[in-house]
Amino acid sequence: MPRDGSLTPADLLGMLDTLVVQCDKSGRKGSYSVTRLKERYGADAKLSDWLARMTADCPKRNNVDWSDRCAAEMPDLAKVFLDSK
Repeated sequence: MPRDGSLTPADLLGMLDTLVVQCDKSGRKGSYSVTRLKERYGADAKLSDWLARMTADCPKRNNVDWSDRCAAEMPDLAKVFLDSK
């Protein structure tokens, strides 16, 4: 599968043990083992595709008010990659 510049679980191995996903609009938050993500979806699975599947049932996903739509993010990714530079 082409990566198209997307991060994968393999990219995070050794950098993060768990990946936090949160949506400040809905208040939902969860953490996922990077090793388990790799085992379940594959080392080269795009995290952007995975995030879309994980948030498909967010109550804010298709909100008519665009300013109040789902804002799911993986906040640890920025920290990891900014700290590694």
